[in-house]
Amino acid sequence: MTNNSPTKSLRHFALFFFFAFLDERLAMEVADRAVTSYRSKTKSLDQNSTEARKILIKICAELWKSNKKRIVHGRPSSQLNDFGHLPAGADQTAWVRFHKDAAEEELLAILFSQVLGLPAQDISEALKISTGTLRHRIGRGIRMLGEYVGPTL
Repeated sequence: MTNNSPTKSLRHFALFFFFAFLDERLAMEVADRAVTSYRSKTKSLDQNSTEARKILIKICAELWKSNKKRIVHGRPSSQLNDFGHLPAGADQTAWVRFHKDAAEEELLAILFSQVLGLPAQDISEALKISTGTLRHRIGRGIRMLGEYVGPTL
């Protein structure tokens, strides 16, 4: 029996594209295409399976690559707080700066591993990179974000 509840995948697509594009309109447009593609490719799969997660990662990466040129750098077109995933008053400056300065590979690694919480093995297999390379990218991204946030005490 398969679990085709779209809730988890919808949430993943919404989060990924909003934080990837920092543009609510563009994120919604691309997420809609992602969901349509995902549903057609995972009809017979359990949504919690490794294969379904890899398909999700591949779709996100492909749509990111084909739409990243549409990003307008600078301030996000919508406040991240308004998106409903950060507490009111949360400072988004570090993420916006990271988004602008980070290499694409680090941005994707952080999005898949830290924002979406997907397993490293699934990410590395879907992106066709070694787990060590993925961990290196995650480490660089976390260090960069840490520098932008600065000391919290």
